[in-house]
Amino acid sequence: MSQLTNDLSAEVDEMDTTVTIVATLEFMSGILGLVFMLMNFAGGIYPVSPGYVIAIVAYEVIRGALSVIAVFTGWGLWQLKPWSWRIALARNVAALVLYLLTSSIPFILLNTVIIAYLRTRQVRNIYAEIVVI
Repeated sequence: MSQLTNDLSAEVDEMDTTVTIVATLEFMSGILGLVFMLMNFAGGIYPVSPGYVIAIVAYEVIRGALSVIAVFTGWGLWQLKPWSWRIALARNVAALVLYLLTSSIPFILLNTVIIAYLRTRQVRNIYAEIVVI
């Protein structure tokens, strides 16, 4: 009986660490995205062509929306919500495409790490075994 308890305790500790890592990465992605969006808007848009201004504003609005989704998804991952894994994966793929188009290397790396971590068997199993009552 004691061996079973020890094995179960080790599995729960490992699950807690995994959930903490994936939720923290998602939170960090969202918060950094919001910070950079606000910094770019606060920096102002210099007198340039109207098309360029529209493109910059559209990019920052999309980045802001993805960042807000990341914060909520991080909360969902932390709370082991069944919807959180799928939304986190979809959000990170969308963000990766956005950052690939704009050559934002740090965000490309961060989203690639999050996608890789979400796709590991351990993380998938944690969120696949959640039963909604």
